[in-house]
Amino acid sequence: MLIVQRAEAAIVGAFERAMCSLRISFRTDNRASVELLHPGAPAELADQHTRRPPRRRAAVRSG
Repeated sequence: MLIVQRAEAAIVGAFERAMCSLRISFRTDNRASVELLHPGAPAELADQHTRRPPRRRAAVRSG
Protein backbone atom coordinates (compact mmCIF):
# COMPACT_ATOMS: atom_id res chain seq x y z
CA MET A 1 0.00 0.00 0.00
CA LEU A 2 1.29 3.40 -0.96
CA ILE A 3 -0.37 6.54 0.36
CA VAL A 4 0.83 9.92 -0.86
CA GLN A 5 -0.63 13.38 -0.96
CA ARG A 6 1.08 14.38 -4.23
CA ALA A 7 2.08 11.45 -6.43
CA GLU A 8 4.55 13.40 -8.56
CA ALA A 9 7.11 11.58 -10.70
CA ALA A 10 9.95 12.85 -8.49
CA ILE A 11 8.29 11.28 -5.44
CA VAL A 12 6.86 8.03 -6.84
CA GLY A 13 8.91 6.52 -9.65
CA ALA A 14 7.65 4.53 -12.61
CA PHE A 15 8.62 1.18 -11.04
CA GLU A 16 6.71 1.87 -7.83
CA ARG A 17 3.76 3.24 -9.77
CA ALA A 18 3.64 0.09 -11.95
CA MET A 19 3.31 -2.10 -8.84
CA CYS A 20 0.01 -0.44 -7.86
CA SER A 21 -2.75 -2.41 -9.58
CA LEU A 22 -5.60 -0.52 -7.89
CA ARG A 23 -5.36 3.25 -7.69
CA ILE A 24 -7.76 5.41 -5.77
CA SER A 25 -7.50 9.17 -6.04
CA PHE A 26 -9.48 12.23 -5.16
CA ARG A 27 -10.25 15.20 -7.40
CA THR A 28 -7.29 16.72 -9.22
CA ASP A 29 -6.91 20.16 -10.74
CA ASN A 30 -6.06 19.12 -14.31
CA ARG A 31 -6.06 16.24 -16.78
CA ALA A 32 -2.25 15.85 -16.66
CA SER A 33 -2.50 14.95 -12.97
CA VAL A 34 -5.15 12.33 -13.71
CA GLU A 35 -2.98 10.84 -16.47
CA LEU A 36 -0.03 10.63 -14.07
CA LEU A 37 -2.16 8.86 -11.45
CA HIS A 38 -4.16 6.69 -13.87
CA PRO A 39 -2.21 6.05 -17.10
CA GLY A 40 -4.47 4.91 -19.90
CA ALA A 41 -7.63 6.23 -18.26
CA PRO A 42 -10.18 7.36 -20.87
CA ALA A 43 -10.21 11.12 -21.56
CA GLU A 44 -13.85 11.32 -20.45
CA LEU A 45 -12.97 9.83 -17.05
CA ALA A 46 -10.03 12.23 -16.69
CA ASP A 47 -12.26 15.22 -17.42
CA GLN A 48 -14.90 14.01 -14.95
CA HIS A 49 -12.20 13.54 -12.32
CA THR A 50 -11.19 17.21 -12.52
CA ARG A 51 -14.80 18.27 -11.89
CA ARG A 52 -15.59 15.71 -9.17
CA PRO A 53 -17.12 17.12 -5.94
CA PRO A 54 -14.86 17.27 -2.86
CA ARG A 55 -14.40 13.99 -0.94
CA ARG A 56 -15.54 11.90 -3.94
CA ARG A 57 -12.98 9.49 -5.34
CA ALA A 58 -12.20 7.58 -8.49
CA ALA A 59 -10.79 4.07 -8.62
CA VAL A 60 -9.06 2.58 -11.64
CA ARG A 61 -7.83 -1.02 -11.78
CA SER A 62 -5.00 -1.70 -14.21
CA GLY A 63 -4.66 -4.84 -16.26
